[in-house]
Amino acid sequence: AFVETDLDLASRLRAVVRELGAALSSCVGIALLQADGLLHTSAAYHPVPEAERLLAKLGEAVPLRRGEGVSGLVAETGQSVLIPSIEPRELAARAAAAYREFLVRYPSYAMICAPLRARDQIIGVVTATRTRPGETYTENDLHLLEQLAERAGGAIENGRLYQEMVEARSRAEQLYRFAQAVVVADRVEWIYEAALTSIEAALGTER
Repeated sequence: AFVETDLDLASRLRAVVRELGAALSSCVGIALLQADGLLHTSAAYHPVPEAERLLAKLGEAVPLRRGEGVSGLVAETGQSVLIPSIEPRELAARAAAAYREFLVRYPSYAMICAPLRARDQIIGVVTATRTRPGETYTENDLHLLEQLAERAGGAIENGRLYQEMVEARSRAEQLYRFAQAVVVADRVEWIYEAALTSIEAALGTER
């Protein structure tokens, strides 16, 4: 998944969490830093489909601040975290507030988290948790996650750059079409209409 030619970011992220989940036999989530400075969960894998859907909804609705919860702490410091074994309620108490109810309903028994880097910059974090009682993580597990995160960081950044390029090309095409409409228009109403059409295309809306 890390070297796929398909550079669609959402598809790549889903593939990455599935691959990491299989490699680590874990629930896995990727959260990326966005322009607002917050961590947004961009993809999640959980062995329980209902839990995976709930995680996706939480990720869309509740971004995390740097320093908030374990994932926010890793994004802030750039230092990986290993929690080899922990009582589920204690882990829930250490998590960001929005995720505590989820962790009570779907307990985790151990946790590792590593930063995602690209071009020496932290772009997000990857987190893995054990979902079955008695399962733990070791230093070797954390080292594996860090190695996978190092590979994934570059692939994710390539996907993000590709997405930005596609969006920029779309905006340029919309501006070109608007400019053409202005050149051939002989009434101001037509110019307004062309402007509204371009704005709708950019926002993906219809009047």
